[in-house]
Amino acid sequence: MEREKLNPDGVSYGDISAALFWEGVIQSRRGVEFDFLVDHPGIEKLGYEQLVIIGTDGSVRRIPGTGERRAPKDLRLRAAASRPIRQQTGGRTISGEIRRAPSVQVDGDLREWDAADWTELGPADWFGDSSRHTLTVSAQEGRDSYPGNFLGATLEKLTPETMERYAVEAFIEYEDYLVVSAVEPGTPAEAAGLREGDVIHTVDRERVRNPLPMERLAARLARQPGSSAEMVVIRSGRARYGGAQDLSARFAFMVDDGHLYFAARVTDDTHVQELDGWDIWQQDSVQIALDPALEATRGTYGENDHEMGFALQGGETLVWRWKGRRGQAVQRPDGVRAAVVRQGGETIYEAAIPLSQLAPFAPEVWPLCGINVVVNDSDESGSRKGRLELAPGATTRGKSPDRFAVFQIQPTGHGRRLSAGLLWDRRCAEEGGAFQATLALCSRETREAVVRAELRSLDTPSAPPAVREVSVPVTPEPRALTLQAWSRSPAGRYLLDISVRTGSGQLAARDRLPVFIYPPAKR
Repeated sequence: MEREKLNPDGVSYGDISAALFWEGVIQSRRGVEFDFLVDHPGIEKLGYEQLVIIGTDGSVRRIPGTGERRAPKDLRLRAAASRPIRQQTGGRTISGEIRRAPSVQVDGDLREWDAADWTELGPADWFGDSSRHTLTVSAQEGRDSYPGNFLGATLEKLTPETMERYAVEAFIEYEDYLVVSAVEPGTPAEAAGLREGDVIHTVDRERVRNPLPMERLAARLARQPGSSAEMVVIRSGRARYGGAQDLSARFAFMVDDGHLYFAARVTDDTHVQELDGWDIWQQDSVQIALDPALEATRGTYGENDHEMGFALQGGETLVWRWKGRRGQAVQRPDGVRAAVVRQGGETIYEAAIPLSQLAPFAPEVWPLCGINVVVNDSDESGSRKGRLELAPGATTRGKSPDRFAVFQIQPTGHGRRLSAGLLWDRRCAEEGGAFQATLALCSRETREAVVRAELRSLDTPSAPPAVREVSVPVTPEPRALTLQAWSRSPAGRYLLDISVRTGSGQLAARDRLPVFIYPPAKR
């Protein structure tokens, strides 16, 4: 279950889980024994001294009621000394530039995109999805009865090297698999359709983890002429690519003070898209993934990474978010304008994404960002045939922002504009302790920013918030400050809303997330 997926009440499963978990933390630190139960009729008759019920709307209800109020109290802010921001590419070269956008009409025409920096994707960027095939291996009369060569196939252990050599991509771990490295002519293996590069998955529904099942199969076929066995293999999709007319693409990004723009021209001889929501990636579509601050996490998305996609189904443009920041639901993101149109053998994509949906995207603060683009291809109903991918495997074989392509973002021409971004460092604190975030900001002319923090109770929503403001210095070069927020609020769940503005009120950055306060451990 995705953390930010919404339930029918419009509340994320992550927030409900956090509410349940945090009640357990509070009771545990107070030395109270407790059980986790599934709510059901009659639960109040089980004999517990108190029930704490987490509703599907995220609310907390106690039976019997205790009158406990978890109200915000005494919020204080402190901004520590700043430090310069130095982005590191990790040895990656700059792959392209995101230029300043003119006035863009999102209509699929792309007439405003002549000055953009376009990137080409073609045959060298193609990766075919592996597929499963069921083969029937039959014994042949007159074959040498020696089991070792009866099948006529040479096998070796599947390794990262052989996976790359044979372009095997089936979202499998390579341990405990065998791959066919050669097939002899005129043998049962050739007659069954076994190919070099096939990965053996099962024989007669038995999972093949070592050579022993294959040796038993060879021995059985040698002893029983006319017998057969069912073999399931995983086969590379490399041969399914028909060249640039089958699938090729060029794409570009542009930016202004409010939006990140994306455009792509995809040459695709057959367009298929019958799916919705999360599943659109399995057929013709485009995915974009962003690492806005070039944090380059390994093997998984970080807290600040994003992944969205676009598709055309009939005459309808589909938009989906698979990954956003904490609190951004897995669904169509708010405020995104997109147009996908089909013209002959070409599909044209154009989108305008509000920067507020891509936080902490702030080009003047972090002028380098990580990007990956995936163009998915399906020529018939069912699963994806293959894809073009800018950074091979960085989005489709796990999530690896450290391998995204690095793009340089052209700065704004507005000298007075304040640019800022927020990164959350610590959202749990003991009573009397501090939450912590990193505030990154810069401006060529503005010399002071106002940080406002508002703390609201999620457990006692009727309680008034605690509010505090503090002024922080701004420099022309990007610098990061450590922002700490202390509170004497009682243990519980709260919502911390932090905004950064100029003295005249221009909003530069805003984010709000649940924060958690726990009591001291009972001695």
